[in-house]
Amino acid sequence: MKNLLIFTLYLISGAVDCSDVIGFTGGSVIITCKHKRYSWRPKVFCKMKTQSECDSTKSAHSYQQNIWVQNGRISVSDNSQQFTVLIKQLGSEDSGMYQCGESGRWSHDVNLTVITYPCCSGPERMTGFLRDTVTISCSYPEEFTTTSKAFYRQTNGNIDLITDTTESQKGRFSVSDDTSSKVVSVRISDVREEDGGVYYCGALGGGESVSYESLFTEIQLQVTGSSTAIIIIIIILTVSVCVTLLLIGGLVLIYKLRHSLVTLDNQTATLNTTTNDYENDLPRNINISPEYYTPKAKSHQSDSVYQNLAQSAHQSDSAYQSLQEV
Repeated sequence: MKNLLIFTLYLISGAVDCSDVIGFTGGSVIITCKHKRYSWRPKVFCKMKTQSECDSTKSAHSYQQNIWVQNGRISVSDNSQQFTVLIKQLGSEDSGMYQCGESGRWSHDVNLTVITYPCCSGPERMTGFLRDTVTISCSYPEEFTTTSKAFYRQTNGNIDLITDTTESQKGRFSVSDDTSSKVVSVRISDVREEDGGVYYCGALGGGESVSYESLFTEIQLQVTGSSTAIIIIIIILTVSVCVTLLLIGGLVLIYKLRHSLVTLDNQTATLNTTTNDYENDLPRNINISPEYYTPKAKSHQSDSVYQNLAQSAHQSDSAYQSLQEV
């Protein structure tokens, strides 16, 4: 607290440089403060509540070299004659005047402006395949059309620079900037399992005393098995599905054929039964025929009787004639 008070009093009495820094809602910003009188004494970064007072909730102090010290969303590190400040998850309330410097020796004013832009609405998720090439593309605002672009990776809570547009190729990483469409692209070749993690697209700005790196897009890269293996698995699954459908279709066809054969057999059996019944009825019709002709025989017998009667009548005539003669 004493060092902060001394630092604040010094800022009021001494000359102070002022630099503008641009950040984006949801993004992060890395601010680097340098000075010719730089030493290994503790450094301070804070947001000014008034011209003479710092906001203790938005300040951080470095007491050891090469160690990041965190206070909420603000982290600071004193490293090789430069004082680095990282502010994460920027919001509109973070806009304002800040100061960074060395207690009792030097300081810089930093005017941070946080704006909202569609490119920085939230983290993007991507999938990369082992041994393939993955391309990460980020849109950037108009404010960074003429500035250098950079690509970062988060490691153990720290954000490390991987490459920027001043060096198009760096190992397996290559970067390109299409200023007409305002898109910066990074290609990672021969993707490995350890390449998975959180990356950031950013832009460089500022001057010699105060420089900054505005990280406007977060990318979460997940590395999985090779695309060739995925294709083979898809082919195997497709073939398996086709074979299964063919088997089902074959079984359905066999079932229908068997059902048709059973139906045909039943119809044949029914037809045979009907024919047999007809043949069994035919002899009974034949047996009826003699009975049908029997009455004719009796009729013939009646004719004989009639003839006999006629003869008897003829005999009566003869007797009549005999009577007349007497």
